[in-house]
Amino acid sequence: MQNILNNNTMNAVNETLTTNIVMNNNKENTEMQTITNNTTLTNETINTTNDNNETTNENEVVLTAEIFSENGIEDDSYDNTRVFYDNGNEDEDDGSYAEDMIAGNAIIEDGAYVAPTARVYGNAYIEAGAVVLDEAVIYGNARIGGSAIVRGSATVRGSAIITGHAVIEGHAVIEGDSKVYGNAVVRDRAHVYGSATVLDDALIEGFAEVGENATVQGEATVGDYTHVLDDASVRGKACVEGHSVIYGNAIVRGRSIVGGYARVQGDAVLDGAYIGGDANVRKSVHTKNVIYIQGSVHTATLDGEYITLRNSTHLPEEWAAIIDSWCMEESVKKEYKNIVLFLQNTYM
Repeated sequence: MQNILNNNTMNAVNETLTTNIVMNNNKENTEMQTITNNTTLTNETINTTNDNNETTNENEVVLTAEIFSENGIEDDSYDNTRVFYDNGNEDEDDGSYAEDMIAGNAIIEDGAYVAPTARVYGNAYIEAGAVVLDEAVIYGNARIGGSAIVRGSATVRGSAIITGHAVIEGHAVIEGDSKVYGNAVVRDRAHVYGSATVLDDALIEGFAEVGENATVQGEATVGDYTHVLDDASVRGKACVEGHSVIYGNAIVRGRSIVGGYARVQGDAVLDGAYIGGDANVRKSVHTKNVIYIQGSVHTATLDGEYITLRNSTHLPEEWAAIIDSWCMEESVKKEYKNIVLFLQNTYM
């Protein structure tokens, strides 16, 4: 009989301990704070007894919570509430940890939210206010701060920084030492890398790439299969689309539109101009639609006081000798000499 009573007593003790909540209104050392929705939070040191009757001391700050409905019955509708600590551990009602989702030296500050399906690892840092949703992956030395949101199947890695109200979504990849901040959005399968910067209200979408030291800012849009590389800058309300490439020290600003397979490179500046087709500018400032003529093989582009052909830019009077040096049929050479002459006599 004594053994039965002892066993019953031990079962009752063990059942009490599994709640991990110390609630004794008759003990003076128990501190409670009742907050809205009848949630009770306690900071305490928990002493428990293991299977070998040895006392263990979990000497750390533990957040325990019970949520009750208005009738005093425990409400389990908040079972998915997630609280993270600076060591990357997750504290849930069952006391489990999210080691499969948050690992390594990753840090998630109080006030940040990481969805159950997202992954944060390496030396990644998620600041208070930042949100990581869906199946997003953050790793390396990446940092998500401000009120930034990373969602979908997006990836942020390397030493990339996402902050402000920026949104990274879809299958976008942000890596290297790149920065995305302000109200900028990077989505679809866009790629930002190197030391590139995307800020303000800029939008990077489609399969676009912004890399190296390039900058996209203002209300500019870079989409489709375009590339903005080197030290190039796209700003204002400019739109870069198609398969176009902006590189070198080129600047595209104002309400400029770059489309087709156009290239803006070197020290060229587009200020409210349109360029498309296979046009290629390398030197001048363009404030009007760029004039170009598609030949049978190459495109001749009017570039200020210059003409660009085959990715070379020269004065009109220099082109005759250059064309003669080309390895092509005489009929094609004659075609391009006539194109250069037409551009010179009509627009220059």
